[in-house]
Amino acid sequence: MKRWKRDEVRAECHRLGWKITVVHQIEREEVTAPRYKVGITQHPESFEVVLPDGRTEFIYFDENASRRAISGRPSKAVAFARAQAMLPVKKEEP
Repeated sequence: MKRWKRDEVRAECHRLGWKITVVHQIEREEVTAPRYKVGITQHPESFEVVLPDGRTEFIYFDENASRRAISGRPSKAVAFARAQAMLPVKKEEP
């Protein structure tokens, strides 16, 4: 149930006939999550793409051609092009 929203978890538990009980152990203050910065971040073997709706996608690549043949990962240039294609295109104003 990783990355499921609460409503999705509740619906799935209801569908399976499970009884859900929430136990609060300590008082918690409400924390507002920071706004996500839309863009691409390069990591050693991947590009992290933060989309406008806050979702994060990872596109993995491999620089070694022999490993790429086995793993099926794209080259760094192809992975970066895929990452750019996932982001919305900004319209330039005249």
